[in-house]
Order: sequence, then structure tokens, then C-alpha cells
Amino acid sequence: MKKSLRRGLVATAAAVALAGAAVAVPTSAQADVADTTGAWLAGELDDRLLPGQFGSPDYGLSVDALLSLDVLGVQAGAIGDIADALAKDPQAYISGEAFGDEGSTYAGATGKLAVGAATAGRDPQSFGGVDLVERLRSTIAAQGEEAGRASDVSDFGDYSNTLGQTFVVRALVDAGDDLALDAIDYLLKQQCADGSFRIGMFAEAVPDDPETEWDDSIAPVDRECGDPTTKGDDTISYDATALAVTALVEAEDAGIDGLGDAIDDGAAALADAQASDGSLQDDGVANANTTGLAALALADAGDLDAATAAAEFVATLRVPDDASGALADERGAIAFDQAAFDAAQTAGLPESRDQWRRATAQAAGSLALLPDSATLTVTTATDGFAGTGQDVGVVIEGLEAGEPVTVTAGDDVAKGAADDDGRAELDVTMPSAAGTVSIDAQGGSPERTGSTSVQVLAPATFELGAPASVEAGESFALDVDGLVDGEGYEATFEQGGSGDAAPAARALPSGGTGSLATLAVSGVVAPEEPGEYTLSVVSTVPERSGSTTLTVVAADAGPGAGGDGSEGSEGAGSSDGGATDTGSLLPSAGTTVSLVVVAAALLAVLLGAVLTLRRRRAEGGA
Repeated sequence: MKKSLRRGLVATAAAVALAGAAVAVPTSAQADVADTTGAWLAGELDDRLLPGQFGSPDYGLSVDALLSLDVLGVQAGAIGDIADALAKDPQAYISGEAFGDEGSTYAGATGKLAVGAATAGRDPQSFGGVDLVERLRSTIAAQGEEAGRASDVSDFGDYSNTLGQTFVVRALVDAGDDLALDAIDYLLKQQCADGSFRIGMFAEAVPDDPETEWDDSIAPVDRECGDPTTKGDDTISYDATALAVTALVEAEDAGIDGLGDAIDDGAAALADAQASDGSLQDDGVANANTTGLAALALADAGDLDAATAAAEFVATLRVPDDASGALADERGAIAFDQAAFDAAQTAGLPESRDQWRRATAQAAGSLALLPDSATLTVTTATDGFAGTGQDVGVVIEGLEAGEPVTVTAGDDVAKGAADDDGRAELDVTMPSAAGTVSIDAQGGSPERTGSTSVQVLAPATFELGAPASVEAGESFALDVDGLVDGEGYEATFEQGGSGDAAPAARALPSGGTGSLATLAVSGVVAPEEPGEYTLSVVSTVPERSGSTTLTVVAADAGPGAGGDGSEGSEGAGSSDGGATDTGSLLPSAGTTVSLVVVAAALLAVLLGAVLTLRRRRAEGGA
């Protein structure tokens, strides 16, 4: 089947060539989501087809699944299996001959099967032995007021509607059939003043047949939407609007002119009908089926923002890939609405899985439009620490431009959007109690997340361990009692209350357990000027600091003057043999050792003289 390019999206990150219910190739980052949902759908096949509500094969639903799998770009084998099963007996879907409706051809079913066959790479003009295009031509009015309309050929009545007409248009456009223009013209008659499409097409009133057990009456519908002749016949359908926009985009891509306004008006009607969460309603219920079809149509028309919002709503009804408990075996399945999803959380899927199959088959393709799944980068301006009640700046990177982001920290929540560089900055308030707080960020879809953590610290006064005195310019170790391992701080000296603080050191200890500890910090350098100083340590976290006092002394000058002997060389007498200067024998202030030596020498001379005199007297000498 001819693949259409979504208008205006080729150059965008999330934009890709989409096919099938319009055609898509998901971004690589969405591969896991596509694979899981595709696997769930493929796993629901029974003898290569999806079963209906009562267990028999549902051919139309099986075509829906084929189209969605093609959009997601997954499960090629399942796509082939479905096509093979449908080709085995096309008549079972496009006619009621098996039920006695001889010679019948159902227009919408024939058009839908032709689209499915082409999407699977088969020839609709020779599909299971049936020329689907020729059968489709046989249902189309060639002239008159109903020219271009595809009606059911059936003894049971005509139940054709706008939904079927959209598939008729797509099949004829793809085949290049000359009746495509008439079919498009008739489809446009179903578009209403606000751009939306009604679900019913022209019908004359038919009363109920009393001979049948069911109500087979048909309400009248005017030939065009807005005709006031018949009241209440212009029931708007956003399913029909979405499918019509997709069909018209494919026709435009095939070279058919004059469809731009109808496409834009239809897309605008869908966007206007969106709720703030991206959803659209059918019968008053926000649901995945309608919203998923609208997402693809909006992307077809070039409204990426609205398309993404719709896809993100569908993602909220999808069983996540890490589901556990009752939904552990249903990962990737899509619920019809929030009530169905909530019920399944505890009870699992109901015994009749039809609603889940139908929702997934029709809505799954929209998942290709989700923003790239990625782990967002989340950082804080506080190096991983913060004070109780402190406002902390959080930076989130890796977003798409304009993508919404929500940041949660404890009970505080902040919301914003990314700038053109895919970056957002938000402030969150830390809790009033100390402890580790997870800061979690979520982008535009549940798969786009990132987180970091901050250790919230209570106010504290540190106890500092430093020497009582240090020499000027000396490097010394400082013990800080009360810091948490990894907490940043700055040490400063302040002298005499002058307020002239000199930065001494900044340290970021690491490798601990995060408990309170005494941390030794080497390399703190004392000021060059001696004096009394206040040494302060202030944490990067508010209200956490400590101080002490210490004395900075002058550096030691070393040995005194004359210590090298140069000035004491004259002390023993003059070199010219003159009289000895007794004053020179006295020690100078720095020569205590020399004084002792001289005194000992004098004492020895005197003692020697006295002993000699006594000996001589003892010998009688006078």
C-alpha cells in the first residue's frame, strides 16, 4: 500500500514516516514499548486471528491489529500470519453468504480488508482468489446524489457509514482507481461545519419490521452534514473524524489536490476536542481507542503537539513493562479506559478479554508517536547536600524542546517545560526532617524519567581540632567533628575582628558511609602574619559551621650570631703576641660553652701552682 508521510513532521525527532492506519516507524528509543505491546497483541492471536467477543474470529479486529503492528514496525511474522489467515477465506469477512446473504458484499469490510492486504504487502486485486478492488467498485454509486458512496449490497439492509467510507477511499486511492475521486467527494459531504465528521451517511427512514425479533429500523439521515431537514442525524464521531483525516492525507500524498482545508479543519476539530490530558471521548468516556486513532490523524495533519499529547494519554492506559502482580503477564496491553485499567490492577484482565484486545489493536499504533524514551539527566546545584527546608535548584537535561516535566522531592512538586535546548530548571523545597531525599523527574511520558538524591542535613555546630599555635605560613592538619562524609566546606582565618578573611582551604571528603564523623583535612595553611586568629569552617549547607582560635607565631630564625666562630677568633689574644685582653675571655651572650672551658682552664692552672708550693714546703725548700 502507498505509504503516506506525515505532513510537517519529517524534520522532527519524533516524526517518522507513518503507514497503515497511516504509517509509522517508531524511534529506536521506543523499541521496548513497541516490542512489548506488539508481543502482547501477537500472543492474543488464535489460529492467526484475534477472537471476537464470543470466541469466533473477528476479521475486522484482526485487520486493526495488523495495521497497528505495521505502524509500530514490529511482529512482521504476526502480520504475515494475519494476512495469510484472512486470505484463506476473504468471503467470510466481506460478505454474509455463509449466513444466507447470497451475493452480498459489505462495503466497509471490503475496503478495510483491501487496506490490510496492501499494508501486509499483498495484492488486493488478487487476495485469496478475490479481486477486492473490483468487489469494492461494485458497491459504489456511479451517479446521482449518492455518487461515490459505497453501500452494502445485502438482503439484510445497508449499514454502511463514514467509518467504512474512509477505508473505501484509502483502498481506491492506493489502487489508483478512477472512482477514488467520487468516493472522496462523498466522504467530504460527511464533514460538518466545525471540521468534524459525522458517523452516519444518508439514509431514508425505515420502520421496524414486526416480523423480526430485533429492531431493524433505520433513522433518516440527510445527504450532507448540516442539512436541517432531519433533526438529530448529525451525530459527531471522533473515530470517524480521525479515520477521515488519515484517508484524506493519504489521498493528498497520492497527488489529489484541494484537500488541504478539509484536512486542517478535521485536525482542528480533533485538537479542540482534546482534554487537558490529551484524551478524546466517545459516548462521554475518555478512551484509548478514540484517542489512539486521533493521535495518528493529528500526526498525519502535522499537529505534533496534539498528537504527542494523545499518544501520552494512551500510554497511561498501557500496562507497563515492569508490571507485577495481577498484570505481570499482560505487559504491553492497553485498557479501554481508566476504569478498566484500575480494575485490572487488582483483579487482572476479565475472563472476556475482548475489550482489551479491541483497545490494544486500535490504539497501539499511537505509541510510535511518544517522545523518545530516555533516562533524563537530573542534577542539583548543591553537590548532593541540602539543608532542611532549603530551596534547591534542579536541572533536568535530555528533554525535547517544549516537553513538559514534573519534578518531585518528598511532598514538594514543581512543574515546567524544557527550553529550546531541551533543558529545564526548577526549584523544589527540601523537607523539614533530615535524611536522604529522592528527586525524581518525569518528562512527557511515563518512560521518560530521571532521578538523583540529596542528603538533607540538620543545622549543626562543628567542633574543630587545631594546634594551639602554628608558625606563620605553616601547613597543618585540621580535624572537623560533625561533618557528614562528602559534605563540602570552606575554612577561613579572620584576625582581630577586622573582617579580612583569607580563604585557607576547601575540601570535599569522600568514600564514607554518610554518617557523622571527624574528618582530618591536611593542607590548611596558616596566615603569613603572626597574631591571634579565629579559624572558621562553614559548610556549603546553610546553618552548619564551627570555629576555634589559634595563635600564629613568627617562624624560628635558627642559631644566634657568631655561631659559626668567625667573631670569636680573637678571644685568645692578639695575633701580634701582645698582652692578653682578659675581657675577651668573658663569654658573650651566645657563648656559654666557651665560658665553661676558660674557667676550667684557669682553675686547673691555679690548683697546679698551689700543689707545687705545698710539695716544696714539705721537702724543706724555701
